Amino acid sequence: MRTLGINISHNASICQVTDGKIDFYYEEDRFNKRKYYAPKHDDCYFKVIDEKVKDKPDNIIVAAYDRAFLGETLDTLVNEDTICCDLISEQLGQQVHFYKSHHHLYHAYTGFHLSPFDEAIVVVMDGGGGQEFHGYQEIETVYLMNKKNWQRKYLHASCVRLDERYGLIKSPDREFKIGDGDVLLSSRKSMGYLFADMCTEMGFKHNGLDAGKLMGLASYPDQEKPHALQEHSKNYTIDLLKKAFSYSDCKNVILSGGYSLNCVNNYHYVKEFPEYNFFVDPVAHDGGTAIGAALWMNEQK
Repeated sequence: MRTLGINISHNASICQVTDGKIDFYYEEDRFNKRKYYAPKHDDCYFKVIDEKVKDKPDNIIVAAYDRAFLGETLDTLVNEDTICCDLISEQLGQQVHFYKSHHHLYHAYTGFHLSPFDEAIVVVMDGGGGQEFHGYQEIETVYLMNKKNWQRKYLHASCVRLDERYGLIKSPDREFKIGDGDVLLSSRKSMGYLFADMCTEMGFKHNGLDAGKLMGLASYPDQEKPHALQEHSKNYTIDLLKKAFSYSDCKNVILSGGYSLNCVNNYHYVKEFPEYNFFVDPVAHDGGTAIGAALWMNEQK
């Protein structure tokens, strides 16, 4: 069975999987020469599909970070994701599948598939993903994964992006369980969101996608704000890893999601937890979700 995964978040990408094996992976900005390209309702066409997809896939699945809420006001919302799915269906002449709430799961599938592990604790840290709960985007997730199945043990979802965009009242934190997994709904900003905010404040382009520049500045003594943010995010994510480790005795750890590109802090994790075997997803940004989506769809079929 041949499955084509298409990511329509930033770092737009495609991946073809045949019977669980990756045939190819490409990022659209290598073809249209637009860095961090993210399709929109008025700008959605994949040159890479024209050039690299030669055989009709059995299934096509689209991954996104959930843009159902985008618009200038609550009265002018545009569901970028579903419109882009319709445009891709037209381009390919074939209907696509879209499951908007699986963003972090696709990150986890990618990291696990590319890792050398048969079982692992997978920690996904992102600026913001799917709306597992309406108005709340997943920002941190912990999965237990092996070759046969997976379990979500922890989900932290935040309402801050929607609250800020539309001037809504921030909701109080709520903690509860779904099955044997823990859920936290909060109005806290993700670590990725904090880096994006500071990138904007310091005049960097691309709405925070150039966060690596802040990590570089953090090493200079006169760059107090980047240093403080880097230190805060290190301490915060170390606590998150401790929570993740409480769910399993497994010593294999996979990091995925955009925040996992913070290579400086990844080095600190290795020092902080020497008894664990760390693997960082090599396609941790949203482009990698095309891989995870195709692998997930292949498994469902």
